[in-house]
Amino acid sequence: MATPEKKAPAARRLFFALCPDDALRARLKQQLRKVLPRGAGRAVPVDNLHITLVFLGQVEMPVTDCIVAAGDAVRCPPFRLELGRLDYWSRPRILWLGPRHTPPQLFTLVGGLRQHLQPCGIPLDPRPYQAHMTVMRKVGRAPAVGETPPLAWDVTDFSLMESVSGARGVRYHALHSWALREGG
Repeated sequence: MATPEKKAPAARRLFFALCPDDALRARLKQQLRKVLPRGAGRAVPVDNLHITLVFLGQVEMPVTDCIVAAGDAVRCPPFRLELGRLDYWSRPRILWLGPRHTPPQLFTLVGGLRQHLQPCGIPLDPRPYQAHMTVMRKVGRAPAVGETPPLAWDVTDFSLMESVSGARGVRYHALHSWALREGG
């Protein structure tokens, strides 16, 4: 009996993100053990930690080429990001880690992506960009927040990510990655 062929999904849930390397993930894991309130919510698996640059949502496969071309077109120099602020958003009930001060290059990267995504026809969130890494979900009430010991991250690349739901929860997979570079 022949096995049925697996068909590629008609649409994928996509986003652009900064993804920590293994060394930074290890440092994040150590730090988060110290600063996350126990029992306050559900910690995000270390392998899923990232900073979203632009959320694209459900994207039909034919649009993917346009999205990849947008990533190809972006020019931004590498930069240092220091994560040192733990904060809470009550509406989505998440605890997040972010920079105390957002470097201008991060705004350049996000702005470049948004600009180059315009021809793709994807509706983008109009709110101002807030760099954050979700570290805990389903947080019942606001925990103590504030400054944490800073973690330095030398950002040298960004990725197009896919969110895939499975029996073990949501996992994120890089579909494409680009090195940050100067250019014009």
